[in-house]
Amino acid sequence: MSTTKQPHITNPSKNKLKGGDSITGIAVFEFFGPSIIKIAASVGFDFIIIDTEHGMPNNDNLKNFLMSARDNRIAPVVTVI
Repeated sequence: MSTTKQPHITNPSKNKLKGGDSITGIAVFEFFGPSIIKIAASVGFDFIIIDTEHGMPNNDNLKNFLMSARDNRIAPVVTVI
């Protein structure tokens, strides 16, 4: 039986909160592409709220947004209805 070790993904926002620091974020309601994640991270936001109730057209788009958040070290918060 072979076990594959999963990559460890850290959450910098959670680490800041545990250390007593504050965090800032932005909510996204219009989804033209996951580049908004890169922009949010580059201006210093710690997390991004992705609203799937009103704007996310499909799960593939959500997957792309989540991978972009991981790659840009910004914590995604997803609303699910």
